[in-house]
Amino acid sequence: MSNQIVLRQDSALAMENAIERYNMLVEFIRHIMQKDIDFGIIPGAGTKPTLYKPGAEKLNNLFSHYPTFSMLDKVLDFDNGRFYFQYQCDLYRIEDGKKVGSGNGSCNSLEVKYRYRQGERKCPACGKPTIIKGKAEYGGGWLCFAKKGGCGAKFNAGDPAIEDQQVGRIENTEPFDLVNTLDKMAQKRAFVAATLIACSASAFYTQDVEDMAFVEGEYRVVPEPTTPEEPPAASTMTLETAQTVADSAGVLYYTMTPEQLAEKSGHIAHAITREKAKKQPDLTHLNDLLFRQDAVRVLLQQPAS
Repeated sequence: MSNQIVLRQDSALAMENAIERYNMLVEFIRHIMQKDIDFGIIPGAGTKPTLYKPGAEKLNNLFSHYPTFSMLDKVLDFDNGRFYFQYQCDLYRIEDGKKVGSGNGSCNSLEVKYRYRQGERKCPACGKPTIIKGKAEYGGGWLCFAKKGGCGAKFNAGDPAIEDQQVGRIENTEPFDLVNTLDKMAQKRAFVAATLIACSASAFYTQDVEDMAFVEGEYRVVPEPTTPEEPPAASTMTLETAQTVADSAGVLYYTMTPEQLAEKSGHIAHAITREKAKKQPDLTHLNDLLFRQDAVRVLLQQPAS
C-alpha cells in the first residue's frame, strides 16, 4: 500500500495558482504598499500593521475586484444628536462577477472621537485658539501667541475671559455636522474588512483601526531609551519651551490633541531608532529628533484641565 498523496490534475493546478497568488501578494506588499499611507502601526493597537483605505484600494486593484455596498441599519435621531450607520461591503471579480468576499462595518456618534472634541482657550480679542501661558520673566499671565497666528494680546493671570473657558475633552455640541462622516466611515470599515478576506491579507494586516487611536482612560507614552544599556539623560525641556516647538510641517505640537501627540511620539521614536542604526548617524538631525521627542513628552505629561 503506497503512502503517496496523489493530487488530481485540477487540484494540483489549484495549488499552483494559490502559490502564485500568494507570492504575487507578498511581492506587491513588499514593493508597492507604502507605510503610513497604505498601512501603519497604530499606537495602542499592537504591533501588527493596520490596513488603511488607500491600501485596501490598491489590493483590490491588484486582484481586479470591485465593491458594492448595502446599508444594513441606520439611526438618524436629530432630536438627540444620535446617529448610527451599518453597511455590508461585497467584493466581486471584474472578469466574471463572482463574489469573493464580504465584510460589515459600523460607525456611530457616541464613539469617543465623535462624541467629544478638544476644547482650547481662544483669544477674546481675535477669536483664535492661540492662548498660551506667559513666561514668568515677562510678567506671567496669558498671551495670544503670535507665532501660532495670534494677535499678541496679553491678559492677566486670573482673567475669567481666559480661565473660565472649557479646555481638554468636552462634549461635542454639534454632532449634526458628522452625519456624512459617520456614513462614510461605516462604509470604509466594511470595505477594509471585506478586503482582508477577499485578498487573503489578514496574515499581513489587521482591521482598519486608524480612527480608534483615541482611547478611554488615562495613558502616557513611554519614550524609547537612548541606548539599550543606559537610561535616557534627564531632560531640561520646560513647558514654555515645548509650547514653541513645531513638527517638520511647521505645526506647533502645543496645538495638537493628546492622540495626535501620541502618534507623533511614535513616529519620532521610529525616526530616532532608524537614525541611530545608521553607520554614520546625522548628529544634527538626531539631536533635532531628540529635542522634538522631549517637547512632545512634556506636553503629554500635562494634566487635562
